[in-house]
Amino acid sequence: VEEVLRCGWKEAIERRRDEIPPLVVELLGRFRVCRLGEEVSLSPTARQLLVLLLLGRDREAIAEELWPEAVPGQARNNLHVHLHHLRRALEPWGVSTYLTPSGIQRARVDLWDLEAALEQEDAGTVLRLYREPVAPGVDLPAVDEVRYALQQRVLNLLYRRGRDASPSEGIPYLERVLELDPLHEPALQALLGHLLAQGRREAALRAYRTFSKRLRAELNADPLLETQAILNTVSPRRRS
Repeated sequence: VEEVLRCGWKEAIERRRDEIPPLVVELLGRFRVCRLGEEVSLSPTARQLLVLLLLGRDREAIAEELWPEAVPGQARNNLHVHLHHLRRALEPWGVSTYLTPSGIQRARVDLWDLEAALEQEDAGTVLRLYREPVAPGVDLPAVDEVRYALQQRVLNLLYRRGRDASPSEGIPYLERVLELDPLHEPALQALLGHLLAQGRREAALRAYRTFSKRLRAELNADPLLETQAILNTVSPRRRS
């Protein structure tokens, strides 16, 4: 297939289009686009455009997002020009393969895999896949909204899984929640309970003290009484 693509014979490429490997896009924790095993270099605007397409935005919404101060006709023209450049970067053989009028197709996208895992409440896959930030370097209000909403969904799923699982299974989920949101007190409470259930009092104290220090520094507050009560099995002197 690669030889056919290199030759540029469009009729042959059309016949073998289904054999072309998918575009591989990584958006979780880094931005990387690979075509046929090689990384594709994209301009900042092309990156923004690709991310919005991968998020399922229609072209009108994309034009408004990328050129909010332009008149509608100018924004549409800008979009047409940049879509052309993006197509040339992704499909240098000149046959529509990945970029279609309805969006991106024939692609493997880690963000899509994460969203599918969230829908299925597959906490193990979510724990493995989720990395921040989403689409680093792409600074747009629409992307910021996705980042926040995605983080909340991830936190909720990992917290519930960690809280309801056995101590040995639940601890990694709760630790990850506290990495993502160090002031998530319900996750701390569940983590303390799991650690104490395993007899790991020193680890529970360290987690509590780390949380308390962060809470005091950022909000000038102390942990809830309910959180402090979980450590009642530890002597008051060592709890201070």
